[in-house]
Amino acid sequence: QYTVQAGDSMFTIAQRFGVSLQALINANPHIADPNQIFPCDVLCVPCPPFPVLPPPQLNLPCCAVMEATSEPMPGSAPKGVALVQSLPTNWYRIAIMALGLQAKLLSEDEIAEAEAEAAEAEALWQKKFKGVVMIPGKKEISFPLFNCQKDPSVWSGAVDLNSRPTPDTKIAVVQVRKGKDEILLKASLGRCGCAPV
Repeated sequence: QYTVQAGDSMFTIAQRFGVSLQALINANPHIADPNQIFPCDVLCVPCPPFPVLPPPQLNLPCCAVMEATSEPMPGSAPKGVALVQSLPTNWYRIAIMALGLQAKLLSEDEIAEAEAEAAEAEALWQKKFKGVVMIPGKKEISFPLFNCQKDPSVWSGAVDLNSRPTPDTKIAVVQVRKGKDEILLKASLGRCGCAPV
């Protein structure tokens, strides 16, 4: 509430409180003529609108440590890191390096199914992993991870994006299995950071 003082107008009161003139007029239907207000009139002053803040952005480059969601094989301890960079082309790159990945062995049912479908048998036996990027409001993006050097448990891959990743972007390492992909590592870019150089 505001009590009108000598010399006030609806316009000056609206400016003083940071609201639009129309919002002040609409909040005071008891004032018959907004061009004529008098000292001691009591006005209802609406709250000023909240400023529209831009969505939070990541400080790039940054790294996110990936957490294991399950063990792909007993005794293994998968670990990973995702590096997010801006590129000179106004695109963004997400690279994943994962350690300790070992494909789970096929169940007897999967082996029987693979034998029945000989063309798919070789693909099922291969150790396959992929990276997945989930930016809210965008289509999920998958990209292959490749086995590095001679160590069968080290995998890496990268994808270039034309959309800037946000702090609520999720990243995962997934084991590709027929009909049942399994998330092995995951991270949220909300925890993405870099040490000062």
